[in-house]
Amino acid sequence: MDYKLSLVTFFLGLLLGHWLSIGRDKRKEFNEKALELNSKFYDYIEKDNDHFLPNIKDLTLFASYIPWRKRRLFINLVNQFNDSLSNDRKSKNIDPISGIPNIDPEYVSQKKVLVGKLRKYLKRT
Repeated sequence: MDYKLSLVTFFLGLLLGHWLSIGRDKRKEFNEKALELNSKFYDYIEKDNDHFLPNIKDLTLFASYIPWRKRRLFINLVNQFNDSLSNDRKSKNIDPISGIPNIDPEYVSQKKVLVGKLRKYLKRT
């Protein structure tokens, strides 16, 4: 009986340790990807240049690292962000004759607001 209890506790400890190491590895992967995206967002906010924004593919791939409870909300934000980028491009029509951009004076870009919301999902865990 004594050796059975030892074997059971050994295997329980083995499973628990394996489960905890998987959690640690997931956190490490999340933090690495989040740091990369967060630095791109930070550069965009500091320099106010669209060149620094991460592409939509990177944001969509990052969704797999987000917990399932928040993933749907994050994907909705990414879609809103993509729509905002396309609306920004549409609002800056370039006159084909003069080459001067015609910017719609009533249009207000939502990029910075959405970047702030997306950055909330990049917090370290």
